[in-house]
Amino acid sequence: MGLAELLEALSNLDGGPGYEDMVRDKICSVAEGYADSMLVDDLGNVILEYGDGDRSLMIAAHMDEVALMITSIDRDGFLRFTNLGGVDPRVLPEPWSECT
Repeated sequence: MGLAELLEALSNLDGGPGYEDMVRDKICSVAEGYADSMLVDDLGNVILEYGDGDRSLMIAAHMDEVALMITSIDRDGFLRFTNLGGVDPRVLPEPWSECT
């Protein structure tokens, strides 16, 4: 799998804040053949080690994506939602204030 295909596959996975399991699993499966050791810590971070010299490299990235979560559906079929992560309310259609 090339880099473009990997980025597309990762981007198409569901991974809202607190729900990054599918993304984490994909990263672990791809990195498995490259890392000498792999650890997923208590916060869900993936930590890979390769080699054992004086030099080291850290690659840091977010696994989650901004998302909206439906909290209820009213009698008229309107969805009520809350944001997960950093959804800027200015990018949502009005009336955002009625939806929170």
